[in-house]
Amino acid sequence: MYALEALAEEGFANTLFDRLLVGIVPAIILVALFTIALTVASKRRKTRSNAHKMFDADNRANSARTKKISDELFFIPDINELPMQEYSFAETEIPNPAYLWQKKVADTHQKKMLRFDQEYTNIELKEMFGHANLEIIARYEENFTNFNHALVNWAKALQAHDNHKDAQKILEYAVSIGSEISAAYTLLADIYAAKNKPKALQELHEKAEQSTMPHKTPTLSHIQELIVKN
Repeated sequence: MYALEALAEEGFANTLFDRLLVGIVPAIILVALFTIALTVASKRRKTRSNAHKMFDADNRANSARTKKISDELFFIPDINELPMQEYSFAETEIPNPAYLWQKKVADTHQKKMLRFDQEYTNIELKEMFGHANLEIIARYEENFTNFNHALVNWAKALQAHDNHKDAQKILEYAVSIGSEISAAYTLLADIYAAKNKPKALQELHEKAEQSTMPHKTPTLSHIQELIVKN
């Protein structure tokens, strides 16, 4: 008799618990959905607010007075620091990557270049120099980037012909002028590692840390691995 009563009580308790769950679970789901909705709405308001701020800042920047680009911001490469080689007419007539990239460097170095010590947004540049100068600045910055790409490719071409000495000079020059090309650092690091120069690797790592090159973490990791091995 007592067993039947116990079973009846247990069945009643289970039924009551099930019914409570039926009532509680939807409430929990509703609370979770409401919380998510509030979070999404908050992010949207923040995004709209940031967009309005950027729009206002861009409008103000577009109205900024045009200012002369300071001479000190222009980069003038000293081609005498580079290992320029003399090629015969016959050598220039055949496909010679080292000659072609050396020529590219010589041609590119004559163009006007701009080099900034830190990264600036377009809004900041317009505020600094005026909207009218933005396109000119972009072109001069691109000239600097193209010059550095030519340096790296020239060094690669020389390395392909086992001329690591001149390749090292070119890459060291690229790093010294603030190159943002990651290959300038990684290729130079490989040369230092092959020559067992741990101090030079450490100094290169420090320069890479100070660089404004984008996505520099893989570059730093590559140099650090070589430092550990040396």
